[in-house]
Amino acid sequence: MEDMWMLFWKKPISDNDTFKFVLFVLGNWCSPALFVRWIMLSQFWAAPATAEKRTQQIDFIINNVDTKTHTWFYYNLDHKKLLFLDGLPWNSEPSERQRKIPAGRPH
Repeated sequence: MEDMWMLFWKKPISDNDTFKFVLFVLGNWCSPALFVRWIMLSQFWAAPATAEKRTQQIDFIINNVDTKTHTWFYYNLDHKKLLFLDGLPWNSEPSERQRKIPAGRPH
């Protein structure tokens, strides 16, 4: 959890840090309008190409979050543990996670 707090002060943040941060704030119900602005502000010191890459990465995560609910996970502040985006604990059995996937949804 401490590494997540450090991301709030790190500028600019890396690809891996951006991915962890976006999942953390999305999973804890932060508005994309707020965290996208914060991440892009952290890119002020970066090269324009890096800022563009960060924008594309954020778009990718937001556009794919619904299809990755059983594979992407984050630290939940309420439960104080890692959860998949579908709400199951990170250490749950794969068969249990597969049962939660709605019919017709890509795996």
